[in-house]
Amino acid sequence: MIMFLAVAIVVGCGPLAPAPELAAVEPARGWQGESTAVVIEGDHLLPAVTLGTETPVGGEWEVWLESAGGELYLEGTELLDYRHLAAQVPAGLEAGEYPLWVRTPTGQEARLDSGFRVAATKADRLEVTITDAAYDLGEYATLTVRVLDPNGDVLAAELEVEVEATSPIDAAGVEFAADQLLGQAPLAAGVGIQGALDPDGTTKLLVRSTAADDVTFAVRAVDDDGLTAGEVLVSWNTGELANIEVTFPFSPFRVRAGEPFPVHLVLLDQYGNALPDSAARVSISDATECSSFRTVEDLVGEADVELTLSAACTDRLLIFNSNVEVESEPFEIVAAEMSGYQVTVAPFTDVSAGIQPVIVAVDAVDEFGNVVPDFAGAVDLSDTLGGLDAERTTCTDLTDGQGLCTTYLLRAGSDVLQVTDELLRVGISNPVEVVPDEPAGVVVSLAVRETIAGNEAGAVVALTDNWGNFVDFDPGGADPVEFTDSSESVSCAWSGAVGDGRQGFLCTFTRAWVGSEVHAALPRLALQGTAPDTITIFNAELAEVALTTPATAVAGRPFTLSLAGFDEFGNAYERQTNPDLALEDSTGTLTLGTVTLDAAGEASLSEALTVAGPARLWASQFGVVLGVSAVIDVSAAEMNGFAVEAPAWVGVGEVAEVAITAVDSYGNTVATYGGGPTVSVTGEACGGESVSALAGGEVTVDLDCTSVQLDARVAVADGTYAGTSSVLDIVDFDCASPPTPHLEVDGEVAPVLCLASGEASAVVDSSGSAAGGAALTVFAFEDNEGTRDRGTSGTSDYTWVGAGPRQVDALVVDAQGCADTETTWVWIGEDDGEPTGPVTVTPSASTVASGGSVSVEVTARDCTGDVAAGQELFVRANLGTVAGSSTGEGLTVTLDSVGEGSTVWSFPGGYAAVATFYAGSSSSGAYGTGLVAVTQDSARPHVTAVDPFGTTVGTISAITVEFDEGILESTVSAIQLTGPSGAIAVTAVLNDDTVTLTPTTPVDASSGAFTLTIPSSVRDSAGNRLDGDWSGAATGFVSTFGAVADTLPTMGGCAIDLDAFHPDGDDGSAAEADLVTFTPVASASPTWWRLTVVDPAGETVRTTRISGALGSLTWEGVGDDGRVVEGGTYAVTVAAIDANENVTTACTDSITVEHRLELP
Repeated sequence: MIMFLAVAIVVGCGPLAPAPELAAVEPARGWQGESTAVVIEGDHLLPAVTLGTETPVGGEWEVWLESAGGELYLEGTELLDYRHLAAQVPAGLEAGEYPLWVRTPTGQEARLDSGFRVAATKADRLEVTITDAAYDLGEYATLTVRVLDPNGDVLAAELEVEVEATSPIDAAGVEFAADQLLGQAPLAAGVGIQGALDPDGTTKLLVRSTAADDVTFAVRAVDDDGLTAGEVLVSWNTGELANIEVTFPFSPFRVRAGEPFPVHLVLLDQYGNALPDSAARVSISDATECSSFRTVEDLVGEADVELTLSAACTDRLLIFNSNVEVESEPFEIVAAEMSGYQVTVAPFTDVSAGIQPVIVAVDAVDEFGNVVPDFAGAVDLSDTLGGLDAERTTCTDLTDGQGLCTTYLLRAGSDVLQVTDELLRVGISNPVEVVPDEPAGVVVSLAVRETIAGNEAGAVVALTDNWGNFVDFDPGGADPVEFTDSSESVSCAWSGAVGDGRQGFLCTFTRAWVGSEVHAALPRLALQGTAPDTITIFNAELAEVALTTPATAVAGRPFTLSLAGFDEFGNAYERQTNPDLALEDSTGTLTLGTVTLDAAGEASLSEALTVAGPARLWASQFGVVLGVSAVIDVSAAEMNGFAVEAPAWVGVGEVAEVAITAVDSYGNTVATYGGGPTVSVTGEACGGESVSALAGGEVTVDLDCTSVQLDARVAVADGTYAGTSSVLDIVDFDCASPPTPHLEVDGEVAPVLCLASGEASAVVDSSGSAAGGAALTVFAFEDNEGTRDRGTSGTSDYTWVGAGPRQVDALVVDAQGCADTETTWVWIGEDDGEPTGPVTVTPSASTVASGGSVSVEVTARDCTGDVAAGQELFVRANLGTVAGSSTGEGLTVTLDSVGEGSTVWSFPGGYAAVATFYAGSSSSGAYGTGLVAVTQDSARPHVTAVDPFGTTVGTISAITVEFDEGILESTVSAIQLTGPSGAIAVTAVLNDDTVTLTPTTPVDASSGAFTLTIPSSVRDSAGNRLDGDWSGAATGFVSTFGAVADTLPTMGGCAIDLDAFHPDGDDGSAAEADLVTFTPVASASPTWWRLTVVDPAGETVRTTRISGALGSLTWEGVGDDGRVVEGGTYAVTVAAIDANENVTTACTDSITVEHRLELP
């Protein structure tokens, strides 16, 4: 049957899920006379593939049994869970075993070979029972055989069965009564019968055995049909054994150790009668345990048992089994012929080498170890370790088979003593554990004769006694070892025991040395030893290069550069694997790219630099810098002319900004030139100008361009030197019928390119531009890297190195000089799936109240146009916080399988502003932004500047107060000025964020102290009250000027932890930090510290104060408007302010704010 089920199947262009697999069917058998409910178990029964969205569709599963006649479908198929299906096997199928198939809704199929068995009978198993487990020989046992259904109920079935008997003796004595089964007949093989059971499902069988036996009866269906067979175990036993008669060959019986002898045993019943047909398994051992033997014999009636005993003694035999236990009469076992010696040592543990005597007992024994009492003779004593002290060894002659030796052992370890007589008969002792004597010396050995500085060289140290035995000690605890050597540079660490009491060490030498002696000492024991061999230490690999250069140089003039190579330990680089060094400099103008160190690890050469300014040289190997020179102050060479930089184009009526630089032959600025050259433009299209003087060798002039002039040049000359710019096209952007530019890159308006070998090449094309009033004649291009091209074809080949965005500008000019421009961006990225090109940033709302949040969706593709699945985008915002994954280098959002990702952008209470969300790659090869207007400003205003302030002289006719945002005009009238004579009437005029106070009569600052009071009632345009002490609360501000004391401390500069940082919301280490810390140094704490930040354009973007009691200030890269500032270099000033508003600067430093996500 086919089953339909509504499920959410995700279908699409992705790969199909794994194919289904079948594991089992439960139950695996059923009767053909009725249907059977089954559960099919497997994996991947519920299909799943991927598309953009989940859509409920119809799903169907088919389950059938495979037969020669076709597919037999199961009924009532139902999906229970991901791993189980339920179904009904219909009744009426032919008996047999069927493979089972499942087909999923996606058409995938799975097969279970032994799937389901259809049985011709409802029977499940056969049961065999018996009333008793044991019977006498010849006694019949009754076996009851029943046919049971799955519920354990007897089933009426005339079933053909086989009854088989098996036993350890092959059921030789088993007999079945006749005519117990319908059509009973013997089995073709084995012992048993076959036939049909009674129709009522129960049959009784009579069976007996004529031999003592444990018989297993198994009843099986002739046609297996999956029925479980029944089994039962039945035992037949003989009469009881009561006694065993034991007889020796003669009496009294005496035998030599090792000689075999017979013992006659007869089984008797309780009346003493022999049991000739009875079998018994008996154990035979010695009753006195003199011989400590045991054997097991199987007896039938009676038997002769041959024994061989080896221990000399008077003994008795013990014969027993579970029913009988008897002892024999005593008999004697005497020693055999003498064959060697038994040697026993005492003591045999913890014998002190050379100090403690050892007593050796020697017995003459036969081959079984029995002492031979009539033996006499002499022996010699030796040992296996070679430590026997011969001078202190004595041995007595053996009498009555026994003798004694005394000796001393000198070698520590497990020793064995040996005695030998003149006939070379030997005896070996038990092991003797000899321990070392007290320590007396130190032995040192080195694994190598040569090593390299910094490498580990193995050493072994042993503590020895007077006999050279190794004495255990604990280098890691009570017995530290101190190493010294001739080079005075050895350092050793214990590496563990190496066996026999020796301890291993790993030693490092750092000073190059020939033939260094190595010593090891144990201070606790006042013992020291020296390695017999010296070790030579060679320098390690080149790790450092010292570069010696002059402090100053002139561009183009040679100077001497000296290099000396060292390993990481300061050893001269004399033993060399690679003496070649790559030389580079910060200006990129070195003439020699490589240098080879001589045998002493040194080099000296003549070099020249051609770029003026501070320069450094460095030496490297395989890209690793090994040494950097001190700064060389390279000055320009002699004046050679002028470098003239003009824009690529300018419009009529516009100003052409031209930079003029006095340069030497290498293009360096000649700062000492102070002449006044004349500036002219081709065709006098721009007004000429005479420059009075160049300041520091440079000047910028603005030329007013009044007429069209294509292919113009700016010429500069002073009668001695001259210079000319590149092409300057002066065009008319205000024509009535200008051309219409059209700019494409590789046929795309905003192309996305993939890097190949680190480069991306493309054709920049504006040939599709449309002419206006005249034919097009000039096409010019310039990218943001300053690469220019100009021609008449309208195309240009550009090659860019590295990932990132490039801005390309195009100029189109017609024959009348009419022109227009077009700009496009070129997006470049690696061809590895990373996001490249415009990133779509979609906030969930365009406005949000301060304190709220929005979700942001981002979408990106790679440079091939495919979705950037599984890639990461860096994200940041210039206001608020972004929920992203921290990397220590910026927050990231991971894109899903369709190149989409999302995050949450939150705005804590504070500033109202237009906030920008940035998303892109670290190279900005992918980039996009989204905007959200944040409303409900709750940030309090602050006073950023007051003039005048502190100690002041002269007449004051106006006081200005600057705030960090616009102020509500109706509140400024509350500002008050008081002087030595009391309140002073002022007029307050507001201009956005600046209030000017004009006293009715100008005041004389030297006449006393004047106080400016700005109450907290002053509010910003959003109604937020003044925060006068930067505490976050509504507080007033007070400033003093005039004849007031100056209590400023003496400043000593500032300590700054960073000169560049990334305020991206993912605080990391070093330049990845989200803030920079300034720690001013002062002779005393001022009242306030003030931090002021000025952007690259000279505008103050941040002013804040903190208590002078605090030791440091931080800047998080945020301006007064609460937004993170743009990337660039900012001037940050820290100043001290005393109680009278006197100010002194502690430091002014340049801090660079860097953003990964920012267009160039």
